[in-house]
Amino acid sequence: MEVIFEEINIQDENDPKVQEFHNFRKQMHEELTPNEYYASNKEFKEFKSDKDLVEKIYLIRNKENGELVGSLEITAFNPESPRFETNRYYIMGKINLKKEFRRQKIGSQALAFIYDYMMANQKGILVMNSTHPSGLMFFKGIGAEIAFEGIQNKLLLSEVDWEMINKWLDEGKKALPNEKLVIYDMVPFEILKDYTRLFVDTNLNVKYDELSMEEKFFAEQAIKEQIELLQNIQAKQMIFTLKKKEGTTTGVLETYFLFNASEIIRQGFFGVLQDEKAEIREKYLRALMLKYIKDNLPDAKYILMVSKNAKEPLSETSQQLGFKEDLHSYSAQIDIEEIRRYLMSKGYIKE
Repeated sequence: MEVIFEEINIQDENDPKVQEFHNFRKQMHEELTPNEYYASNKEFKEFKSDKDLVEKIYLIRNKENGELVGSLEITAFNPESPRFETNRYYIMGKINLKKEFRRQKIGSQALAFIYDYMMANQKGILVMNSTHPSGLMFFKGIGAEIAFEGIQNKLLLSEVDWEMINKWLDEGKKALPNEKLVIYDMVPFEILKDYTRLFVDTNLNVKYDELSMEEKFFAEQAIKEQIELLQNIQAKQMIFTLKKKEGTTTGVLETYFLFNASEIIRQGFFGVLQDEKAEIREKYLRALMLKYIKDNLPDAKYILMVSKNAKEPLSETSQQLGFKEDLHSYSAQIDIEEIRRYLMSKGYIKE
């Protein structure tokens, strides 16, 4: 099937094609991620109005009869954005197709369309994400590198063992008498270096002190961008930290929820000081977080947490809490030369 790409302006609420896109977006949500929060048309419009980004949305139609078969979203950083220089060669692509039109070479046509955009705008690397096995198959089929494969895990608050949580709280108080809970609305920049160190030492196969200056900079930038992203999508952050009396940060646990979806708490960056009390500290901090949610967020029903590596089992602490596998997620990237080679092999472009 040959398809065409029809650009729409998502900010134009009166355009019937925009409503057609939203109807399709909801259909995809119900098929692929029915248990996830669904952003309303207004929320989606606001999310796509980030001045740091250039957003392009296209309806994919059957060239012969105009039938809607899918959508394509292309996102790049605005040259006026302070984040442009570190991201100038990257674009993000998202291809969604109706179930009955998959595996009909439409994804390859969309990739050819993205390739033309990359050539015209001097982009070198395409990043794509998916939560569906068909997306993973597409990534592998075009020769993309699977940069990240994670698992979203869910903890139902109604199933939390509160007797165990109270035990962890008592053990933490006794073992860590000089470490107190401090909660922030967002990561304060004065603890950003400590935050980055704890995250790297806890979650990566390398120690923070072993990183180069450039790697340390990019690690801090990733956390800064997460902070800015949550502000842009109107999310409420709660940063749970353990701090010693002299001010040293020994543990950080980031959580957030969308203002219109307070029943879903998401756990983000996490890290604790890796010493002989690391395990107790992790249990103590997570118990403090759960107690706070129970006491202050009555609408909360469950916590979502993405594992850093789908091939590694959940930590013992997460298993004890009762987290269960809920959803796979994949992130892939491919450079423009690899895209070119793939498209040439399929006859979409000629040498």
